[in-house]
Amino acid sequence: MQKYIARDVVSAALVLILSSILVFTVSCSTTKSAKPAAGTTISEPDDLTSSEAISEYYFMAAQVSTWNGDIMRAIKEYKKAIEYNPKSAKLHFGLAKLYSTSGDPALALIEAEMALILSPEDIEILKLLSEIYASQGNVEKAAELYEKIIGLTPKDKDHYLKLSTIYIEAKQFDNAIETLKRYLKIYPKSPDIYFYLGKIELYRNDNDKAEEYFVKALRYDPEFESAIAALGLLYEDRGNYEDAAKKYTSLLKKYPGNNLLRHRLAKIYILLNRLEDAIAEFKKMELYGVKKDEIGVKMGLIYYDMEKYEAAVNEFKVILANNPTNEKVRYYLAVCLTKIEENDKALEEFSKIPETSEYFTNSMIHIAYILQDREDYNGAIKEINRALKLEPKNANLYHLLSNLYLNKKEHAKAIKYIEKAVKLDPESINHLFYYGAVLERSGNLKKSIEVMKKVIEKDPDNADALNYLGYIYADMGINLDEAERLIMKALTLEPDDGYIIDSLGWVYYKKGRYEDALREIKRALTLSPDDPMINEHLGDVKYRLGITDDEVLSIYQKSLGMDLNSYLEHQIETLKKKIEYLKEGKRIDDLI
Repeated sequence: MQKYIARDVVSAALVLILSSILVFTVSCSTTKSAKPAAGTTISEPDDLTSSEAISEYYFMAAQVSTWNGDIMRAIKEYKKAIEYNPKSAKLHFGLAKLYSTSGDPALALIEAEMALILSPEDIEILKLLSEIYASQGNVEKAAELYEKIIGLTPKDKDHYLKLSTIYIEAKQFDNAIETLKRYLKIYPKSPDIYFYLGKIELYRNDNDKAEEYFVKALRYDPEFESAIAALGLLYEDRGNYEDAAKKYTSLLKKYPGNNLLRHRLAKIYILLNRLEDAIAEFKKMELYGVKKDEIGVKMGLIYYDMEKYEAAVNEFKVILANNPTNEKVRYYLAVCLTKIEENDKALEEFSKIPETSEYFTNSMIHIAYILQDREDYNGAIKEINRALKLEPKNANLYHLLSNLYLNKKEHAKAIKYIEKAVKLDPESINHLFYYGAVLERSGNLKKSIEVMKKVIEKDPDNADALNYLGYIYADMGINLDEAERLIMKALTLEPDDGYIIDSLGWVYYKKGRYEDALREIKRALTLSPDDPMINEHLGDVKYRLGITDDEVLSIYQKSLGMDLNSYLEHQIETLKKKIEYLKEGKRIDDLI
């Protein structure tokens, strides 16, 4: 069946709004080339005579195809290049990277191993091969290759961190610690190494050891925000605020200029109701040239990024008490309140964001989402229209407005506004797919089919569009072989999607392959047990298989008792008729 999109569109749009604050990653060096203009191609010359020259031509062509996003063509051109120069490590490495990118680890492994045979000490080849083995769960081989990399570059910190990450992901914490300690023997004053050791100890639930490493990280980098945040959370998670205050005080004697740490101490004093002490700490922070609001915002956003929403709320409230006009803080306070399901308070805070604020539109979107969840569609529409007055060319707002009217079953308006979104942003696959879905919900199947074909033409691997079109065909009882092909392709992309599996079962049902249909629909229900349409499909299939009317009736009644928001009126009436007929002992062949 199609995934019902109306309830989730506003939520999906929020992903575009929220940004990460704290990211701690290990970077790996890569070789980069200048990228040509989009659409560049290389014409095959007539005067290539040597094998190396022909191979280099195909290599350059493969590079251009890669830059243009045509991975399959690039693979073919790499293969041709290798035909003329089979002993080029560069070519086998490039082909291995493309296979890895395109999701073919087996072929990637073959090419990467060949590249390594030809160039056994190439760092980039070793890295790629290690990543391939790690993705296949072969931790031993992945680690062996990184050990070789470290042997070649014994002072490169990133390689130790990467190897330790491989061990951490395999939960081989002792090996991860041993790897990092080897680097400390070379550079004993590396704060990020101590920080990672602390994180590993947290994984092993050894909080005391984790604390020791975090403190060492701060010894060598007093402004190391990640270590400060981790240490603060460690203390606060223990709930022993008196001891936490003592620890912070002790650290501040060594690092008096660390205002992030001082802010944590001030916050703990607030929790302990030692308000005069808290004020004193805030004043000390100002002496070191940092406004307390600035520190509080930073800590609050760190908590937000770590999904410690209640802690973030506390930070933001303190700031707003001193500076109630800080729109950024008020906005993030409201967002955090939605995360802890205090939606009434969130609505109050969002409503205080003025129209002149850069956060106004996003606030209206959040309000609309909350109201939509309460089925107050008119209220949600009002808020989106307020935002549209300020941003009349915002395609996403028209998309959301269409979604709200679809929830109200006002299909003409839903179509009107999604058409505006498509017109404003014609390159958006999301808008175009939703347009096709709205057309289908309104009963215009012919045009819906046309639009879904356009989506697939633009994005051949769009599993939702493949499934949607396949299900429309199946439900109409047409193009069943094509429907099966589309849905099978969707399943290769999303093999554990209950809705797509149900679509496959529905194709089998329409083909009269009832046993196959029963198998797939049962499998779909294990993944999406509360979907009324999949349950109804189960009843239809069992009826065709001659299962007792009482069992089928029970299935239909269960379906009717579920959330039918995704159903159209005629679908609800049909389901009710099935139940009515079975209760009266009538056949329902004409209804299924």
